[in-house]
This record gives sequence, C-alpha cells and structure tokens, in this order.
Amino acid sequence: MVAQSLFQAGEPAEDIDVTHRDALDYLLDKKGTGLDEWDEAWLTILVLGWLDAVPALERLREMYSVVVLADGTTRLQLDIAKSSCLSFHMLCSSELLGLTKADLAMYCKALDLMKVSPNESVMAGAHAYDLRAAKKVFVLGSATVYAIATEQILIFFSIGLKIVYVQRSIEDLDEEVDDVRKEVDVFLDVTKGCMTCGLSISADILGA
Repeated sequence: MVAQSLFQAGEPAEDIDVTHRDALDYLLDKKGTGLDEWDEAWLTILVLGWLDAVPALERLREMYSVVVLADGTTRLQLDIAKSSCLSFHMLCSSELLGLTKADLAMYCKALDLMKVSPNESVMAGAHAYDLRAAKKVFVLGSATVYAIATEQILIFFSIGLKIVYVQRSIEDLDEEVDDVRKEVDVFLDVTKGCMTCGLSISADILGA
C-alpha cells in the first residue's frame, strides 16, 4: 500500500486519487488491457460497497453517531458514499485532517473533533494494519476501540470499547489470519459475503 509505505518512510502522503489511478493503470497494463476496452468513462466508475454495509449503517446510525474516517480526498469518499448509498453523520477524510493512516495522530484528531474519549468509542475494520494503529491510540487512552470498514472506510461509533476485525475476501490477503484473530476482540469471517453478515453482525453485537 503506497500510503502506508510513504508514512513508514516519513514521506508526505501522495494524493490518493493519483495512487488509485496509478495502481489501476499498472494492473491494466499487467493484464494487457488497453483503452479500447477500458476507456476514461469506465475508469471513473466507482466500486460498490459491501452488500451488508447499507442496512447495517442504517441500523447503527439510529442509535449511535456514525463517523467515517478514511484515507483519500473528501470528494472521493463522498462519491463512494453516494454511489453505494452509505449513510453516516460525519466524514473525516485524510485530506480534511491533513493526516493519513497509520499515523496515530489521525485517530486522535478524529476523536478530538467528535469530543469523544477512547473509552466511549467503538471501531471496526477490514485492514489489520489500520486496527493495530488505532489500538495503540486506545490502549494509551486506557481503552481499545472497534473498527467497521466498508471498502476503505473506517467508522467510529460513540459507544463501547473493543476492536472488531471484519475479514473480507479481497482484503489483507498477505495477513496471517490466525495472528489477526489473536490481536482483536471480535473476529468476523465474512469472506463469503451476504446481506446479514459483516457489519450486520456488528450491529447485532451493538444492539442496533
């Protein structure tokens, strides 16, 4: 992941739109696919969110403050949310915060903006490196946090404490699953994908 590599190297973050386009161009070239098959119109089509995300977020936002914390431009995240019909109360993009994951300052700033302490927060996610960074923040605050992710999106809830890992079929393919299980409080294997798994299970756990 480019953003993670740049952060580890102490370099300024690259515009995520540039990162995404470069990655797509690389993959298309590697597969021998030309613009006669993938023109500019196709390249601007957004990937839809996970099937379980929409109904689960609707349930969660009725009881909790749902705030998106995501790498990328604000425009990108709004387009993703609109195309996938994702609902939330507030969006904190890395562009707005001036920080990127896995900088601990990004998680701290999001909590500060919400005026919520770590032990009042819940977090869930599909990227282990993201949760590891967040967990450091919440351990420092005498608490851990949950993460729930839809694609690249991280969502905070004003309740609880703990970390939930949502295993997706196309995410964290290089991670050792058994190791991740030991690092989190709740591990959800939703690699088969369905409307009632993933975020929906998390909503059940939170009583939404």
